[in-house]
Amino acid sequence: MKLFTSYIRELFAQFKLSSNNSYSSRVGHLMAFVWRFLQTVEMTAIRKVAITRDSGLCVLKPYTVYLITLKILFCVCLAHARQSSSPEAAHGVALSTDSIKPLQIGDTIPEALWHMPLQMVKAGQEGSTTVTLNDYRGKLIILDFWATWCGSCIAAMPKLDSLNRRFNSNVKILPITYESQQLVRRFIKSNKYLKELKLLSIVDQPIVFNQFFPHKMLPHIIWIGRQGEVMALSTSGEVTEHNVKEAIIGNELNIDPKKDMDIDRPLFLLPDFPEKLSLEKYAIVVKGKVEGLPVGARSRIADGKQYGQAFFNNSLLRIYMVLGRHLIDDFNDKSFLFNIAGDDSLLLNETAAEKYSIDFQLRKSNVEKLYPSILEELNNATPYHASVEAVKTECLVLRSKKSSTGRLKTKGGDLLKAYDGENNSIRLRNAPFVLLVKWLNNSKNLPPIINESGVDYKIDINLAFDPEDLGELRSKLIGYGLELTKEERYLKKLVINKNKLL
Repeated sequence: MKLFTSYIRELFAQFKLSSNNSYSSRVGHLMAFVWRFLQTVEMTAIRKVAITRDSGLCVLKPYTVYLITLKILFCVCLAHARQSSSPEAAHGVALSTDSIKPLQIGDTIPEALWHMPLQMVKAGQEGSTTVTLNDYRGKLIILDFWATWCGSCIAAMPKLDSLNRRFNSNVKILPITYESQQLVRRFIKSNKYLKELKLLSIVDQPIVFNQFFPHKMLPHIIWIGRQGEVMALSTSGEVTEHNVKEAIIGNELNIDPKKDMDIDRPLFLLPDFPEKLSLEKYAIVVKGKVEGLPVGARSRIADGKQYGQAFFNNSLLRIYMVLGRHLIDDFNDKSFLFNIAGDDSLLLNETAAEKYSIDFQLRKSNVEKLYPSILEELNNATPYHASVEAVKTECLVLRSKKSSTGRLKTKGGDLLKAYDGENNSIRLRNAPFVLLVKWLNNSKNLPPIINESGVDYKIDINLAFDPEDLGELRSKLIGYGLELTKEERYLKKLVINKNKLL
């Protein structure tokens, strides 16, 4: 009896201490103390049974049986209580993923979604913060679906951060991603655009968000009004000061709904194209930005083999760069030769240049002709003509002194690959030699560098240089047993001319 009384007293004290915590937290405290009480009473009973056995009477006391039975029943109740103490159940609503229907403009956010725990993270924060949409209820909530690989998402975030701070009392902008807490924190810390922002991002996005707000393209913006209704679905470009102000006061937003085209299908192929037919060849070139398509590219692959290539809302220059990598070995910016001038130089300005979307597919047996065929298709459809030609070029040939490999050859250790293009510094440890050649070629002020060193081992090198001082670079490379000599070579280049046929 004394034991029971002392535990009841402790249980009451703990309930008072946890009264300010959440429902689930209080349930957890109570369950833990009841469990400890039952364990203690059970052990006391068993010790008494042992004393009785030593006395020659192997009889299990009745209340011991009751306590063990009570403990088993408690385990069943505990499992049920944990389920019942979830935020969704606490609010009388549970989410069944099988019955979720996508929310449309005008629909109300379900109660369970308001109270679903969401993990948030920012750069410099060890661990994560759990929040719910309900924490911001009554404000305009803007969900920004993004990912670390989405360049358009990242480019839009400084503007979103500025709007979030400016309208902080009435607006909450929440970036949300399916990616992990660890990946996102590491990315934010290293990204020069994001590390200074105040925006917290939701990570490990619950799958139900994709079911309530299905989308194919990022960024994807959901506007949730102050009354809890879906106001709009848009691109990040629609998140403007004007639209935010209109949404705060509850006015209808004049926003065209975001359209997501299915990039797994051939672009603009009619949906009723018979599946029983075989698409032997498909080619389309579209000039102008296409709403509903991302900015990017996709390889068409089936059974592990590539049979096509698509580009979405890319400049011709960007498309030529991708084609060049497949047509010329060790292709880089110096592998271009532009014979254009005047207005045609807009080709080189990716911001001002026209955007193109291309989809080109061939039978799998013709896959080796894929990229030359795409180049030919562009030559027939654009104001430019591109071709691969051998061009006599002044270059720098990199050779190794056979007798002097000691300083260059790696001493081992963890792999280190560090390149600072702004300050022209290269640090490599236990790394492939080809990285040195690649990064030297990234310097715009140096002629093309040809690797004839014969180095096939891993290297260590710490090199900082002035690209306009070739003598300094040569001197530093000699210290590693490497020589640079000026020579003329015929190098393959992607030559761009004005298209005389158009």
